Amino acid sequence: MTLLRSLVATALLSSNIVYASNSCHGYPLETISDPQVAGWNSKKLPQIKSMYDNIGSAALMVVKGGKVILSHGNIEKDYNVHSIRKSFLTALIGIAEDRQQIDLDKTMADFGIDDKIPLSEIEKKATFRQLIKARSGIYHPAAYETDAMAAARPKRHSHKPGEFWYYNNWDFNVSGRLYEMNTGKNIHIAFGEEIAKPLCMQDFDLSLMRYHYEEQTLYPAYPFRMTARDMALFGQLHLQKGKWQGKQILPKSWVDESMAIYSKANDNGSGSGYGYMWWITRVDNTPEYGTTIPTGTYSAFGYGGHKITVIPELDMVVVNRMNTDLKDGPRLSGDKYDQLLRLIISALN
Repeated sequence: MTLLRSLVATALLSSNIVYASNSCHGYPLETISDPQVAGWNSKKLPQIKSMYDNIGSAALMVVKGGKVILSHGNIEKDYNVHSIRKSFLTALIGIAEDRQQIDLDKTMADFGIDDKIPLSEIEKKATFRQLIKARSGIYHPAAYETDAMAAARPKRHSHKPGEFWYYNNWDFNVSGRLYEMNTGKNIHIAFGEEIAKPLCMQDFDLSLMRYHYEEQTLYPAYPFRMTARDMALFGQLHLQKGKWQGKQILPKSWVDESMAIYSKANDNGSGSGYGYMWWITRVDNTPEYGTTIPTGTYSAFGYGGHKITVIPELDMVVVNRMNTDLKDGPRLSGDKYDQLLRLIISALN
């Protein structure tokens, strides 16, 4: 980012803009006052609340059929979404690609991308599309990596572009830079204009958004802070194949393409496959509460237990938040979150 562009972005992000304040009237999704009347199991609902309390969630929402069925905690409180930022970005990339602003099959060489430790000629052959699949083969140190991610990073030059899947913050951060280079738009501002505003997100506030730079790389991360109820709208938009109140916000084809499985990520559960910066349920071999997570369920995951899960088979969206602002606060593992999902699904029976 040039100095001028950095100053412009800083000025815009410091303004307190809440996109829905003047153009929307109330939360876009209706809340069901009695889930039991809507067919939910009266014995399972208290179990969901008990599990919510036990895992230390800060907020939980369940939306089915476009209506809020369950809501626990402060759904209007913003938290860092951590890696869910990547799923936000891929939605913006899909909009730009549909407008022919982005060519996903151009290479790092085509875009002039390099880094502090220079890329090899082979690495420069990686495409934008391979970045959003986390298959670039570029294992350069990256901003916003956890210790576990850095420890798991493959040896530099150990795989060619496209050969190998590794959950790679370098790929995700450079994808953000490429979006901005090709569209001329700041990521956070673009999200506000392209998604938050048309969806009437009640709490989206640019003054909460930041970039995160680190010395070892040229490319920053782009953290978001958002509330559970705004994140539920993002999930619902995808459940509706990108359409909102009769308007196609995201290309339907992009939603389908993003949720295709390009890589095996894990052996079981909601994170067993990987698409375009989304985790997809490839297989769930751990039935609990008499049910499994349906194949084709997809999720955006953030460090510590921040989740948006879309279950097309059940016309359902689930959002979980953890207070990761607390250094020693509770964290939610993937296995425990899958248990919560299975319990919620079982409450439909």
